[in-house]
Amino acid sequence: VAAAEVAFEVREYTSGKLRAGVPIRIENSWGDIRIRKSDRTGVVEITAAIQRIGPDWPGQPRIQMGDSGGKFSASVEFPDGWVRDDARNARVDLMVMVPAGHPMDLVTLDGIIEAKKTAGPVFARSGSGAITVINNGSIRAVSESGRVQVRPMFPRWGEVELSSSS
Repeated sequence: VAAAEVAFEVREYTSGKLRAGVPIRIENSWGDIRIRKSDRTGVVEITAAIQRIGPDWPGQPRIQMGDSGGKFSASVEFPDGWVRDDARNARVDLMVMVPAGHPMDLVTLDGIIEAKKTAGPVFARSGSGAITVINNGSIRAVSESGRVQVRPMFPRWGEVELSSSS
């Protein structure tokens, strides 16, 4: 059996100016999302770890970023509408630095979600990945079959809603 062909690269992306308090949505159907608070005001910085696995590479992924409908969003997309399937021939893990205080909406299919010290409300959803949130804002974390963990940073930290089916 021949070894699978694997290639790895890291790319960095920076948003344009972000308005104060605008909600931030990060969607990644291709891997993990890790969120950390940045000291840079009004800018979202994304580092994407891109893995090509096997010969059926779908092409270079894009990180689509934009501000519309009163929120900033970023998502991982491949050319020609290529959709993830069980072949698992690509993976993109995101490390996202966000300014403090923005509401966060984080979505992945089966990747890990970690959000630490964002100083704003966090809503995290994963189909089967683990979710960990350490924050001083309200938290809603839902995983259909992954572990869900939260830890407050202060005694008075807002509402919490947690859910995991298994």
